[in-house]
Amino acid sequence: LPSWSSNNEDVVSVDAQGYLSAKSEGEAIITATAGDKTAACKVTVAKKDGSPLITEPSDLTAIYGQNLSDISLPTGWTWADEDTLVSVDKQTYTARFDTTSYENEYDFSSVEGYNKDGHYVERSLAVKVSKADTTLIITTDNMDKSYDRNAVSEVQIMLYLHGISKMAIAGQSLIKHRQTQEAIR
Repeated sequence: LPSWSSNNEDVVSVDAQGYLSAKSEGEAIITATAGDKTAACKVTVAKKDGSPLITEPSDLTAIYGQNLSDISLPTGWTWADEDTLVSVDKQTYTARFDTTSYENEYDFSSVEGYNKDGHYVERSLAVKVSKADTTLIITTDNMDKSYDRNAVSEVQIMLYLHGISKMAIAGQSLIKHRQTQEAIR
């Protein structure tokens, strides 16, 4: 049987049967010697392509006015600025995939959005933003209508908001106006 050796054990090691084990990126010369005969082979160890690890999150949803930090992302992804408020008119936000723990084994240099110094891949992610319910609080200091446990009508509210009425509600009354305008209380 031949004897085996590697000139760079940090890159590739070889056992007594000639089986190779890649250790890190680089090159090594593997030599087999049997009697007075010697054969050598150059071996190159390259990192795997990191592209398959980058799976952009999809189906992200939020309600108008939420922070990006309120929107969950898969493991490895974070928002570039998690304090950003989502808006109905803006539908993409910057997120980053952390490559730090993968860089010894994977090559991200050809991946779009890769930042070698920051150790991340940056992408713009689509977020579907829904409109929020609107809440209006009317206090007694502003109206002359006494509290009678009856809801204020939409007409009374509209008149008040335009400064036409002097109605008031004793205490505070919470008014919810939904997008469908089905409930005014």
